[in-house]
Amino acid sequence: MQLVKQMIKDFYPFAKKQLGFNKPVQVQFAVNHENAKNPLARTAHYSPDNFTITLYTTGRHPKDILRSFAHELVHHAQCCRGEFANRFSTGQGYAQKDDRMREMEREAYERGNLCFRDWEDSLKENNNNKFMVAMEQKKGVKTMNQEVIKKAIYEAVKEVLEKRSLVTEKELSAAQKEKMDVEPDNPPEGPGPEDGDGDINKKDLKKLREEETETEKKEREESEEHFGKELANPKRDDKKLEEEEIESTMLTTDQAWWNDSLFESLKKKWIK
Repeated sequence: MQLVKQMIKDFYPFAKKQLGFNKPVQVQFAVNHENAKNPLARTAHYSPDNFTITLYTTGRHPKDILRSFAHELVHHAQCCRGEFANRFSTGQGYAQKDDRMREMEREAYERGNLCFRDWEDSLKENNNNKFMVAMEQKKGVKTMNQEVIKKAIYEAVKEVLEKRSLVTEKELSAAQKEKMDVEPDNPPEGPGPEDGDGDINKKDLKKLREEETETEKKEREESEEHFGKELANPKRDDKKLEEEEIESTMLTTDQAWWNDSLFESLKKKWIK
């Protein structure tokens, strides 16, 4: 509809100069779906009482609407010349029964169509395709919007995946470094728990206990009692507990990180 209005505004001064009317005209646009269903329905009409042209626009090509407008502008020019001052009838068959009205209709068809044709040809001669450009822009708006959205989604997902890839590489590198610190390349020499040579059997242990003094025995029992309680009720290191809680929180956040980053990236791109 915006294109039709733009074409009418451009055509109107051209038609005013060629048809020679001296009074402004009002234009109304009628949207009537029932009227559009009839192949022989009304397309336009002119009211000489208030200088108003009504154009039916539903389901019509812009060029066809402009032809109707040009036709009614000729009737407006006739009104400005005083040809509607006398009584006339616009009932069914008036163009065949009333010679004067038939002549007025002949002028409207002839001059109106020729006026529109002259305006159209003048645009083509000057290579003025502004209305074609407007139609193409209107037609391409939906496609363009879809392409913009697709591109924005692609860029946002790509950005999120790249960031996630960097984070994963850093985590892997840190894990490998930590493993190297915990498991050194050159372990200390000496019998391990699997060798058996460093173990103390029950016989030797009994002999050592017989040889120990009363004071040493008391200290050993107190130590065993102390460490037994520690094993039964181990104390939690507050610092270690805090680190575990932080690590757990980071893991939870990391699970939602991808969706949050994608949403923020899309929002930033679409706001632009």
